[in-house]
Amino acid sequence: MTGCILSNKRIAPDIFDLRVNAPGLFVQPGQFANVYLDGTDMLLPRPISVCDYENSVMRLVYRVVGKGTAAMAQLKRNDSLRLVAPLGNAFTTKKGDTQKAKRVLLVGGGLGVSPLLYLAKTFRRAGVEVFGAFGFRSPEWEILRADFKGLIDFDVSYDETEQTISAHKGTVIDLIRETIGNFEMVCACGPVPMLKALTGLSQSAGIPLWVSLEEHMACGVGACLCCPVALKDSAAYKRICADGPVFDASAIIWQ
Repeated sequence: MTGCILSNKRIAPDIFDLRVNAPGLFVQPGQFANVYLDGTDMLLPRPISVCDYENSVMRLVYRVVGKGTAAMAQLKRNDSLRLVAPLGNAFTTKKGDTQKAKRVLLVGGGLGVSPLLYLAKTFRRAGVEVFGAFGFRSPEWEILRADFKGLIDFDVSYDETEQTISAHKGTVIDLIRETIGNFEMVCACGPVPMLKALTGLSQSAGIPLWVSLEEHMACGVGACLCCPVALKDSAAYKRICADGPVFDASAIIWQ
């Protein structure tokens, strides 16, 4: 489909918040969109997690890391944007979803906080009690604080700064180490080291953990086999784009 861009604003160093009118879609938390950009040297799409979808407006929060996302950052209001969405599976279609858990912890690291916003809204609408723990490199890299404020209770940690009134120094794992047992389920997105550590922590506490994996993708639809993940009960690799990006963390063979 082709949507009309409503806004495309920088919200942190090299991080942009793009909103596009994309009516008629059924989007679930955890899914992503393939964004297609003009240019013969940018034939492959850019997969971007859906941050939010409400009133036909899709919100995509992305980081500029190469030629494609640099081109995205130049898009302006009323420009057209080609995209395919929604793609991938979702947090709320998984075993242990909102019908089973009534007290949920969302854990995000860096840009991985973005897809948790739509998930938080979905949980809240279902009557689930939701809390958040988000980690960032430093205050200037923090995103979406205003969006989560008033929606859920959350704590923030910064890796590189001293403790402040509003945040803690250290990793997000340090932030929840003593409290993870208070929840019935954890959903997370962020860097692999964070997710790997969180898997061990959740297993020790006996808490189900569902993770959205961030990975470089080429086609975004499962044809190129460029985003594999190894699962314990599978003889073959699974594709993060087509079989995920959401997985039961206890089933993943963490490298």
